[in-house]
Amino acid sequence: MDATTAIAATQTYTATNSSATAISAQPCNAIDFTGYTTYALSQTAPATARVSDTQVEVRVGHTSAQNVDIWLRSPSGTTVALVTSTRSATTNIAAVFSDDYITLTSAMPISTTTSATAAEIRPDGKLATFVGETINGTWSLLACNRNASPLGAFVSARLSLKSQAQPRNINSTWYYPITNVNNLDGVIRHYSMWARDVAGNLKIGRAH
Repeated sequence: MDATTAIAATQTYTATNSSATAISAQPCNAIDFTGYTTYALSQTAPATARVSDTQVEVRVGHTSAQNVDIWLRSPSGTTVALVTSTRSATTNIAAVFSDDYITLTSAMPISTTTSATAAEIRPDGKLATFVGETINGTWSLLACNRNASPLGAFVSARLSLKSQAQPRNINSTWYYPITNVNNLDGVIRHYSMWARDVAGNLKIGRAH
């Protein structure tokens, strides 16, 4: 019996950056990101790993955080807005962004510390835009200040990317001993066998 390709379980790949980096770019230009402050998040994953879900935690120290706009950019250059909305006067940002969350960026906490529990926020753009993109490589947060002063800084960030299920090659010849075949010469039997891999995928192989 020849077994066919099965699908392996998904994995989550995480990249972090905790280096303090000033957000010096100003003013903001949502069309041209040239010159924006870049905060790198380098992912190491197999070349075949593709994004199925994205979550990113961002911590920024800023006395006028409502003036900071932030985007997430993939290694291919795809860019999604995390927070670009008009917001009330805000001190610092401690937020984790996911398409699954409900709270909008316009309702982010107006005052927090950079070490506080991150608020769960729905980004202004769709992180689902990254589905199917390569995980491996350097992802980046891009940021700018809308006004000339004061300036803030990235404190830390964490990017979690869940991979799509990857093919697991199980092509090979499988054997199953047939019993009770005495005195059955000339009798045709048809058999079907099912195999379940560690990811729970059920595959059917046939033998005659």
